[in-house]
Amino acid sequence: METDFPIANRSGHRVVSFDTYFVVAWFSANATPDPRGFSNLSAAILVLKRVHACMEGAMRSPRFRRAATDARPYGAHRFDVFGPKVGRRLTLFGRRVFQLWLRLESNPQVVTYCERPLLVPEARGTRAADFWVCTDQGEQLHLVLRSSEATLVEQGISLYPALDAWSQAHSMTVRTILPDELDDPEPLCQNRLTMLNYLAANTVPARDEICRAILIACIRGLTLAKLEQRFASIDPVLVRTAAFALLLKGGLDCPTIASRPLGPDSCLETK
Repeated sequence: METDFPIANRSGHRVVSFDTYFVVAWFSANATPDPRGFSNLSAAILVLKRVHACMEGAMRSPRFRRAATDARPYGAHRFDVFGPKVGRRLTLFGRRVFQLWLRLESNPQVVTYCERPLLVPEARGTRAADFWVCTDQGEQLHLVLRSSEATLVEQGISLYPALDAWSQAHSMTVRTILPDELDDPEPLCQNRLTMLNYLAANTVPARDEICRAILIACIRGLTLAKLEQRFASIDPVLVRTAAFALLLKGGLDCPTIASRPLGPDSCLETK
């Protein structure tokens, strides 16, 4: 079902204004939990430890918290979104930057990030680094190259040596990204956006029991519809939100996430 309307979270904040497939998976109210799914507790605990590590990392004091500039590049489309990893609204400019944001929110290794963290002193105008990204391995500045910048890079010219030197002095690396590197399949982008909209609009169940039960239930693979049937005593939206959170955190895998829209028949497997 294609929609073109702003999705809001419970506090009334607009999550995103963008054409998206917002999938609602219905379930059978007569389903009962299957005790056979609770046989491999150790595998679920290992995944939960990874999830908790990411949550603890997100609580660290980030180097950058807010955008250094809100200047909109000429002709760039504006995206107003809500970032679950940073817990706030942010504004993005340009389709490529939006696609990079989807990757950051969907990458389990990314702990936190900040959009347009600083201006590039060597660049003209209000050119900013597109993202500061913090992972368990370190910090990076991400620059999505514009056409003129990409041409210089292809010629082997160093774009911003002063920025490189400053970043190195502060234990950061600069990562330049060519525009075509962000050409993810459209179904994957839409599915990522669907999951993020669920997380932005609903509170992820904090109880370990729910996440642990979902991970164990999906050890041998389970469709989203059957997963909701198995936990019929719980609000299906919460079950769906928890499953999507585990997908984004890397606890679950969906083999068709890059090729088909998420729906009742989507299979979820514990990694």
